[in-house]
Amino acid sequence: MKNFKLLIIAVVLVAIALVVSQDSKTGAGDPLVGRNLLSAAEIDQVRAFTLTAADEEISLAQQNGSWRVTSREGFAAQPDRIEDLFQKLSTTRIIEMVSANKERHADLGVASPASGTRPDADSLWLTLRDKDGKEIKTLLLGKGRQSRGPDGAMGFGEDGQYVRTGSDDKVYLVSNKLWIDKTPLRWLNTSLLKLPAADISRINSRPVVGADGYVLARESATAALQLADLPEGQQTKRASADAVARFFENIEVGDIIATATPLEHPDLASATLIEVETFKGLTVSMRIGSGPTDLANVGKGHIISLDAHYTGTDTALAALASETAGNAAKFVYAIPEARVKPLLVKPAELHEAKPAPPPETATGTATASAELQQVEATHILIAWQGADRSSATRSKEEARKLIDELHEKIKKGADIGELAKEYSDCPSGKSKNGSLGSFGRGMMAKPFEDAAFGLEVGKVSGVVETGFGYHLIRRDK
Repeated sequence: MKNFKLLIIAVVLVAIALVVSQDSKTGAGDPLVGRNLLSAAEIDQVRAFTLTAADEEISLAQQNGSWRVTSREGFAAQPDRIEDLFQKLSTTRIIEMVSANKERHADLGVASPASGTRPDADSLWLTLRDKDGKEIKTLLLGKGRQSRGPDGAMGFGEDGQYVRTGSDDKVYLVSNKLWIDKTPLRWLNTSLLKLPAADISRINSRPVVGADGYVLARESATAALQLADLPEGQQTKRASADAVARFFENIEVGDIIATATPLEHPDLASATLIEVETFKGLTVSMRIGSGPTDLANVGKGHIISLDAHYTGTDTALAALASETAGNAAKFVYAIPEARVKPLLVKPAELHEAKPAPPPETATGTATASAELQQVEATHILIAWQGADRSSATRSKEEARKLIDELHEKIKKGADIGELAKEYSDCPSGKSKNGSLGSFGRGMMAKPFEDAAFGLEVGKVSGVVETGFGYHLIRRDK
């Protein structure tokens, strides 16, 4: 009898061991173990995906070769974030199958919620689809790897993650915690416009009723922006004018707000209109709400609208203008107060008193530098890759060789204006045969200024180097 009882106990223990063993197998022989979470072939097929979290659902799709956030009216997606997601999926390895027991799904954060509900806070669904909308794979991303802490208690850490496919009860442990962003705003491309300051020819600010506006303008990319209608004895305050232009080098917003009637947004009822013209034919219009007000995701800030128009043939600029204009009909943007501040200056903040003229000499005659206030000049600019505001691809050595060749042509009688039209990297070359018009001290780079003011009328300088590139300069007046 005693032996029979011992036999029964042994059978029960073996059965328990088999159950435990079945649930704790490392997945030896499982075809997925050792593979990456997503294969390169599967990633190549992905044309849309949806992230479903406890509070948000974010949908993205590829349209005409670019990714769009379809859950936010098709706004352009942040390409780096999509690339990061695919990189994580293609490099995260499946380590082992930890359970095929459906009862453990909730504990590991990979349970399928009831119909019409969302995952809990520990979970995220990722559904990948092909160009026809057909599901490629759905991944249920759960908690981090379960392990015993220093105090002996069991918990879920960050060394690995539990994952299940939507069509299978098996739960796998993968090598990394994926940390996929659940915030919709971070999937949007919040950098709306990158406009080099050198491309800007004119900035016209027309503020709300009762305030004074300003106009900043220049004739060429190498000239400084000048305030129009300067009071007697005043000059443009370079730092303030440059700060206005630099704002447009990267318009980065803090939030993107979908609305069917952007210009009817209450925060734009009293707005400042700023129009920016470029040498390349792109025009940008921006309205800035009077604010600042308290805005979600931004704190103190302003609501802005942004529109653009382009009349040239550059495909990149045409695409930028089309994108911006299309968004202008569907969105307004929130931008922090500190970012907008340089644009909302008053005209009085854009000028300062001219420096006093040098003292008279012992004979009572003003110095030559005081007598010569303005010159007119024509120039050729040959830039190199890496020079200030340059889009050139040539090396500095290649730029030097070219400017020397042009100098030799001028010595032999070639017209500097005709050469500027053909070769110059300054917009003045194409638009005005290299003519910069009239300019004074402090308006050009110092080496350029010194060369121009030191020339006799009609003479051409030797090669002059500035941060913009190599120049040949003819003084015209």
